[in-house]
Amino acid sequence: MTEATSAHTDLLAPTSGPAADRFVRRVLRVGDEHRAGAARDAQGAMSTSIFVSAVRCILTYLVIPVAEPTAHVFGTVSRPLSIVLCVLGMTMSVRSMRRFWIADHPKRWAYTAFASVMVVYLGYGLVTDVVHLAS
Repeated sequence: MTEATSAHTDLLAPTSGPAADRFVRRVLRVGDEHRAGAARDAQGAMSTSIFVSAVRCILTYLVIPVAEPTAHVFGTVSRPLSIVLCVLGMTMSVRSMRRFWIADHPKRWAYTAFASVMVVYLGYGLVTDVVHLAS
């Protein structure tokens, strides 16, 4: 490992708090980082993440099934669109989790549990869409 890589790794290695907190901080690569105004950023990122997931669900489970019989173009666009929205939703969920931890938000564990379930759900949808497109 180079000196620069070692220095970067040391910055991300959390040094304080309970073992579970240190583990999550290491996984999310936030270290002991804390920023002023991060709580506001965390809530904004969470809102965006939930909005992206809501748009994906509305399109996937409401708009496309209802409109597909009349507009066959949705059949060719629905899976790629769902893949893009899944990746975007997963990215936004992880981003908002990181911000909750950087803010040392009192509800960071509750949001981490919620966002983790969403990431797993979106990952399942992503795999399902990719398999369906591949076959």
